Amino acid sequence: MSNFDSEFRELLDNKSSGSKELLYKFNSLLYLNFKNISNLTSIINIAKNRWKEFQTIQTYLHKLEKYIHDNDKENLFGFIRNYLTTENSIYDTLFNKLYPHIKTYNSFITISNSRTIQEIFTRLKKRKKKIDLTISESRPQNEGKVLADNLLSLEINMNYITEAMIPEYVKKCDAAIVGADTILKNGNIVNKVGSRLLAIACQYYDKPFFVVADKSKKKSDNNFNQNQYDSSEIWDYYHTNIHIKNFYFEIVDKKLITKIITD
Repeated sequence: MSNFDSEFRELLDNKSSGSKELLYKFNSLLYLNFKNISNLTSIINIAKNRWKEFQTIQTYLHKLEKYIHDNDKENLFGFIRNYLTTENSIYDTLFNKLYPHIKTYNSFITISNSRTIQEIFTRLKKRKKKIDLTISESRPQNEGKVLADNLLSLEINMNYITEAMIPEYVKKCDAAIVGADTILKNGNIVNKVGSRLLAIACQYYDKPFFVVADKSKKKSDNNFNQNQYDSSEIWDYYHTNIHIKNFYFEIVDKKLITKIITD
């Protein structure tokens, strides 16, 4: 097995990274191995099936397919090469659009792991010396640990909590900021399970609930297929009278969202 194959397989098994982080790693893998990849169409098909719940990855893969269809290998490589630079510019735009809405706030809450949220708080720390951030762990993979670890170097004061503790900490915060895996055509979003609980708690306590996601997350329809994952991640047990459910993603209704910030 080649280094590319092993790294690609490892990436496909990654359940702790958000869609933007997965896409960044996938793009980097393609860039570093571009000259040696002979089966890119097959790789794209595998990625499309594995990450079908992540609209930003689907948008990216669609662009790759178009270059392949047009037999435009030069611009295909250029797109892959320039992806990171383009992404950094998008994060700047998202932050600049969000900041006027949160500039008077110091205490925030979020859920799971999101490259976009990481980039937002990295930029916010440059504007504000004091920030308090509560991160919900995001069962069953506890991706919130990844976000907390990535933000440690910024010296942000952080609380790390379970989803069951969300209402108590929403009551204490100024606003919630989350990413989105998909923005549906009707204005609803798809994000990690627990996001709806967070949004409902924000509405109850009259706290703003902001969604930050670039336009690659937008979907042209309202379809959302909620896949069920390995039940052993919740409880490795079997009994005919117990039905263990393990869903990673859910819809958050637009009525619960204060504003969606996009580029």
